[in-house]
Amino acid sequence: MRPKSVLILFAIVVALLAFIWFYERQLPSSDERGELAKKALRFERGEIDAIEIELEGERLRLTRVPADVASEEDEGSLGFFEDEWRLEEPLQARADAALVNGLLDALDALETARELEGMGSAEAGLDAPRASLVLSSDTGDQELVVGSEVPASETMIVRVDEGQPLVVSNALWESLSHPAGDWRSKDLYLGERDAIESVTLRSATATVQLVRKGDSFWLEEPVADRADEEKVSELLGSLVGLRVHEFIDDPEAPLADMGLDPVFATVEVGATGGSEVFQLEWGAPTSAEATRHFARLGDQVFETAGPFAEYLSSGPESWRSLALTTFETHQIDSIRVLDDQGELTLQRAGADWVRDDERISFTAVSDLLYALVEARAARVEGSGEIGGNRVASGDTDIEITLSDGERQEILSLEPLPEGGWAASSSEREAILVLDGAVSGEIGQKLRAVRAAEPLGTGDPGPATENLENSGDESQG
Repeated sequence: MRPKSVLILFAIVVALLAFIWFYERQLPSSDERGELAKKALRFERGEIDAIEIELEGERLRLTRVPADVASEEDEGSLGFFEDEWRLEEPLQARADAALVNGLLDALDALETARELEGMGSAEAGLDAPRASLVLSSDTGDQELVVGSEVPASETMIVRVDEGQPLVVSNALWESLSHPAGDWRSKDLYLGERDAIESVTLRSATATVQLVRKGDSFWLEEPVADRADEEKVSELLGSLVGLRVHEFIDDPEAPLADMGLDPVFATVEVGATGGSEVFQLEWGAPTSAEATRHFARLGDQVFETAGPFAEYLSSGPESWRSLALTTFETHQIDSIRVLDDQGELTLQRAGADWVRDDERISFTAVSDLLYALVEARAARVEGSGEIGGNRVASGDTDIEITLSDGERQEILSLEPLPEGGWAASSSEREAILVLDGAVSGEIGQKLRAVRAAEPLGTGDPGPATENLENSGDESQG
């Protein structure tokens, strides 16, 4: 045989073997085939577009809406990142994703225990079924009809399409037999936390508006000031975690008795782009001792629990930040101090700091950074006013400039007659009153930085021994 013919035959054999190998890789193993044979229903859950359930004479229809479509069609879903299920009949509302996924899990896990050949539909309870379910997809529909329970067992009889009656576990019944109202989503705000741009709390006594600026929130109304970071974080967490405890479809009590006509207060949320996507009307407590409140979203009245009564009753002053600086310790790369001892400059240099022209250990500077960043005021006063005495511009005792290389913040500190300091920041139009303990801590750490011994060439100090391998995490 010619060498050329041998090569051609060899190539054909190799191609055939490769085809067989790739083809068989796609085939299920014998164990997988056995598992598939047991399944009562076969479907790809990502391809299911709709679910219809007939239960006790009531028809329920659920439809799947892809995440991108849900975000475009429904402002309330702004920032939602998964496919969404909607309840279309007999009510129109978002569906409870946990219940829908639980039903699909139960259907996917439904296995045939045995077939009942020769059993009539009436005998199996399939002529007057307890329930029926239809799964719809682009490839067609599958119908599951639920008949009688099998006595003295944990099984029931079903039929798939027009097939033989099957005995399956009755565990499916728990996922299938919810009344229509239970299929509604109990999650109230479905947007992403990071997409929230503003929150407005309106009550009869005050309006508080919080607006995101960069990575933090600021008060816009009734005063312009930096907002308390921890309190805003708790508020956002309460929003995204808010759930319905009980739907009230036909209120027996007048809306006025529920605090919903007129409403006690409202919570308005604006998301990315500035559009208002969520407005919650907050009503009265459900009883004198209850932690639940009546509330309304759109036309739906329900009971819910959350700390909004506390947030709404908080005075605007309670939302103002008590933090001295807007910086975090790791962000600060340079410090400039002007006080009665003259000018002092500090510059981050690897794991150490350079004070004026000499290198010092990071420890003393780290302590000063923490004292500044962790400092909290006893109270916040109006712009430029401390107990009726205006802070004189340019007459401060200490001026500290913090910088990250792109942004800088100037802190002005001066002593008060009653003790402590009056502090102002170039980032805010407010005066912070620091008590004696806080101001004393800052003063002590500042003096320690001035007194820190320079690092000698023979003694690199603990901060510079591993300078080449040090990172920002070792710094204050």
